[in-house]
Amino acid sequence: MSAAKLSLSRLDKTSFTPSQVQAYQTSLELLDQAAAELRNIARNIMPAGLSKIGLPAAVKGLLDTLGSGPGLSINFNTHGLEERLPEALEISLYRVILELINNVIKHARATRLTVQLIRHPTYINIVVEDDGIGLDPQPGAVKGIGLNSIISRISYLKGTIDIDSKRGAGTTVLIDIPCP
Repeated sequence: MSAAKLSLSRLDKTSFTPSQVQAYQTSLELLDQAAAELRNIARNIMPAGLSKIGLPAAVKGLLDTLGSGPGLSINFNTHGLEERLPEALEISLYRVILELINNVIKHARATRLTVQLIRHPTYINIVVEDDGIGLDPQPGAVKGIGLNSIISRISYLKGTIDIDSKRGAGTTVLIDIPCP
C-alpha cells in the first residue's frame, strides 16, 4: 500500500480536471485509511515469514516490495546477523524498522532510503537514513503515534535512539539495542 500511495502521489496533478483532482484526493484518503487499518492488524500479529526466514531476510523482503515502486531508491546493508536473535527481539526490531520506513514513505518525500542492520558483540545497531524534507528542528515538535511507538519499543528494549534531521536535509535515525 505504501508503494501504491508513493506511486500515486508522484502523478502530475497539474493536468487533472476538477473531478480528477477529487478522485485523486479520495484515492489517497482511502489508501491512508486502509494502511491505518492494516497497521492496526499487523501490530497484533507476527510479521509474515519472520519466524521462518529471520530478521534480515524479512526486512529485505519488505524493502524489495517497496523498492518496486517508482521514485524511491532503496539500499539495504546487514552485517553480523548470520545467527538468529531471540524471536521477541526480532519481532520488536522488525516493527521498529517497519514504522521508520512507513514514516519515510508517508512524510519524507524522499528519493533515497538506506537501512542498515548491524550486530556488534554486545548490541544491534539500526540506521535508517533518507534524503527527504526532514523534520521540524524544534525539540518535541514531531511526536506522532508512529514515532511514539518507536521510542516506546526502544525504551522497552533498553536501547537508545538518536534522530538527526534538518528541514530540507533529510533524516538519519540511529538506534542501538543491547543484545544477548
